[in-house]
Amino acid sequence: FEGVLSSPIRARVIQILKRPGERVAKGQSILKLDLSEPQLTLKKRNEELALKENQQTKLRLELERVLNDLQSQYQVKLLELQYLEAEQANHLQMFERGLIAKDRVRQSQLETEKARVEAKRLNDSIHNTRQSLQAQLDGLVLETKILEDQRVEIQRQLELATARADRDGVL
Repeated sequence: FEGVLSSPIRARVIQILKRPGERVAKGQSILKLDLSEPQLTLKKRNEELALKENQQTKLRLELERVLNDLQSQYQVKLLELQYLEAEQANHLQMFERGLIAKDRVRQSQLETEKARVEAKRLNDSIHNTRQSLQAQLDGLVLETKILEDQRVEIQRQLELATARADRDGVL
């Protein structure tokens, strides 16, 4: 059987380990190649991957923090709304008994409606923030997957670039 060895990456021969006519065993190295450039690229991909994973963690923490803050504001606004609704009902009863003016009842109704609108706005903000940050997180996950795929491909090429005999024989 006759075969040609080729490297999937550009590499410089550093040392010839086996000469023509010498016996080789399967898996035995034939050449020593300079793989510093692909190894450096692999190191860079590993660092980029770690950076993206760190960004994902930071974004998840930011998502939780922002949502917790908004959720707390929403709960406070709901309590305020309940208070204003009770106050509005109280003012309405007092108006019916002639104890307060109609303007005070109308002001109470407006304050209640304002709190209702603010509560809805906060609820919508929670929903929008969750979607926005989730989309950012999904983007980072995709970038991380792309980097991981690149890293795996570089590792595969490095493994293929080692000039080894694929079977027992004579070089």
